[in-house]
Amino acid sequence: MGVLNIDVDMNRFSHFLAELGRDMIGFWLLATTSICVALLINQLRDHPLSLIYATKAERIDNAVAKVASAAPQTPTVFDHPQIISLQEFREMVENKKAVILDARPEIFHASAMFPEHSVFHGRILRTAI
Repeated sequence: MGVLNIDVDMNRFSHFLAELGRDMIGFWLLATTSICVALLINQLRDHPLSLIYATKAERIDNAVAKVASAAPQTPTVFDHPQIISLQEFREMVENKKAVILDARPEIFHASAMFPEHSVFHGRILRTAI
């Protein structure tokens, strides 16, 4: 009888090992597939996540370098504002050749408004486009 019990126990143990092996192989295949899919999706993003950890300071330095490299090499020079006549102003508004920004205090907006205007964040933004 003692031999029979050991044989039955060994049979159960070998069956357990076989199931455990199948489960481990299935787990390994599932984990490998999910990692490969995650890496593929990450590479298809507009801005893929880095696989190497970078501190906040390093991320800021990288962002500054990226913006600096994309900046134009020669700065854009704008002419000083010019004073134009009322007739030139009206032509610009009628022909929709300019964007008019009214920088006066809000109390003056009601007293003299331009024909075309829209509200922008509680302020009046005059537009001629």
